[in-house]
Amino acid sequence: MTTPADRLKQARIKAGYDSAKAAAEAMGVPVSTYILHENGGRGVPAGRASRYAKFFRVAPEWLLYDRGVSEPVQIEPSLQELPLIGHIRAGAWLALDDSAQDEPEMRPAAKDPRYPHAKQWLREVVGDSMNAKGIMNGDLAHIADWADTGLALASGQTVEVTQYRDGGELREVTLKEVEVLADGQGFNLWPRSTNPRWKDPIKLNGGDDSGIEVKVTGLLLAAIRRF
Repeated sequence: MTTPADRLKQARIKAGYDSAKAAAEAMGVPVSTYILHENGGRGVPAGRASRYAKFFRVAPEWLLYDRGVSEPVQIEPSLQELPLIGHIRAGAWLALDDSAQDEPEMRPAAKDPRYPHAKQWLREVVGDSMNAKGIMNGDLAHIADWADTGLALASGQTVEVTQYRDGGELREVTLKEVEVLADGQGFNLWPRSTNPRWKDPIKLNGGDDSGIEVKVTGLLLAAIRRF
């Protein structure tokens, strides 16, 4: 007889996730919590089971109680959601708070099918440094993990950029457009704004003696306007 943990693992594998960590990150839930649920180290509460079932497209009653079936019952979700994991500055850098323990808020948004295996998330835009590209203060930036997309940097891409200070202890993010420089001279990251305050680019680098490292961490897929 299978347990909820057994069925959770079965649903995860059937959904195409090779590891518990990958599934948890895609859902936007704490990896350690999900692993405890899947390995049986902690019971699965009904509310959490409902979220897992919705994500893996199985019936919650099958996941919790194994009612009447031995295989997951495939169902279509009535609404897709992505985690809202904070803000992103369209202007100066915005420090990230890594101390928060709460799970991210889930917002209605469909995962972009062009990158089915990429982690995707939302950030609320703060500032006007990208308004010339139609990305406004208060919009939700729909972002895919850069490494997961498998893309190479190309001029015109709009990206989430993370700046690391103090050996990675401090992280700051911003939203900018990529310019690929000629002759292998690197990349500039530009604001695109009607505000003359935002006119200077950021130089993308692999780290320097100042202890500051700047990396592209996400690809902007869409800006979702809220009314």
